[in-house]
Amino acid sequence: MVKHTVCFKLKQGEDIDYAVNLLKSMKGKVASIVDIEVGKDFLKSKRSFDIILQVTVANRDMLEIYQQDDYHVNVIKKHMHSVVENSIAVDFEF
Repeated sequence: MVKHTVCFKLKQGEDIDYAVNLLKSMKGKVASIVDIEVGKDFLKSKRSFDIILQVTVANRDMLEIYQQDDYHVNVIKKHMHSVVENSIAVDFEF
């Protein structure tokens, strides 16, 4: 199994709840996803990111399929790239 984790820092004034719900919308629409978790930061410290996305896929090949999925690319990435100030990612096998 592979976990794809991304933390997003949104631009000032962007709608965090909308972004969270949009990310959650991948469940059932992106076939390669085994599990998805999306959370919103509550601490709001200087080093905090606003949103975490954790997607679980079966293997590295499925991660590549996820990365190229039409809904992921044309809906999710398109929106997130327009509202994100900064992001970090980690991909690991478990």
